[in-house]
Order: sequence, then C-alpha cells, then structure tokens
Amino acid sequence: MTWTYDPADLATNEVDALRLEIGDTDIQYQLLQNEEIAWNITQERNYWSAAARCCEQISRLFVRKADVKLGRSMSVQYTRMADQYTQLASRLRKKGLGTVPPYAGVALMADKMTIGNNSAIVAPLFTKTMMENPWTGGYTTDSLPPVPSGNDVIPQISEEG
Repeated sequence: MTWTYDPADLATNEVDALRLEIGDTDIQYQLLQNEEIAWNITQERNYWSAAARCCEQISRLFVRKADVKLGRSMSVQYTRMADQYTQLASRLRKKGLGTVPPYAGVALMADKMTIGNNSAIVAPLFTKTMMENPWTGGYTTDSLPPVPSGNDVIPQISEEG
C-alpha cells in the first residue's frame, strides 16, 4: 500500500486532488492509502461522492479509538474528530447530489426505437392524445383525426337545420 501527495499534481492526479479535499495531506499522519482512495473513486458516481465516502471511512477509523486524557489539560478526543469527518462527509454528499446531470430521456432515434420495441418495459399510463375525444370538438395539430369503426355512429348535420 502506498501513500503519496504532490501538490504539483493536483490538476492531473485525481487521488491527490481528493486527498487535498478531505485533508489527508500530512505525510506524518496518513489516513487513507492511494489504493483505498482510488477504489472509492471507482465506487461512486462523481468526485464529491468519492470524497464523502473517504470521509466516512476516516470517521470510522476514529470511532474505533478511545478518547485519551493525559493529565489535567491534555486530551485527544477521537470521537470529536469522527464527528467532524462525519459532518464533512455529509456536506460533500450534498455537493455530490448537486452535480448529477439531469436525464432527459432518449436522445437518439435508435434508442427510442429500442425502448419502444422492448416488451419488458411497462407502457406509460399517460399518452399525448389521451384526453382527446373525437365527439367533443376539435383536434390538436399534432394528432390525426380518429378513424371511425363500423360500430361508431357519426351524427349527420344538415344545413337545413
């Protein structure tokens, strides 16, 4: 397992950029290894979610340790550190949710045809012409007029009244 951090590589090395974001830049106090960060990047959908996952793992590292009090004024509170990393993870998760691109449906005609021909997909309950009734009035310009079947009775209106 390796631990590296080079500020000169922040623009090109995603592991170093993420390490800076979570505050794991002190070579004397290493929190996560490069391989752990790289694995987190592959498990999450974006950079911010991967950073949140790293913070959650660091928080669990501190939760395992007991708070230490040395003398009257010296103490190390690992639980407080764990809480701070949990709060940072929460903020990063919110940031990660805001960076997910919206999905607007199929963009290619081939994709639309593939989805349309897939019988495993449930048919939509709402359709473009579901509110059109041929016997109540005009039609929209984007639909075809209904084709009467043999059972339909079409009222005849004469000009005589």
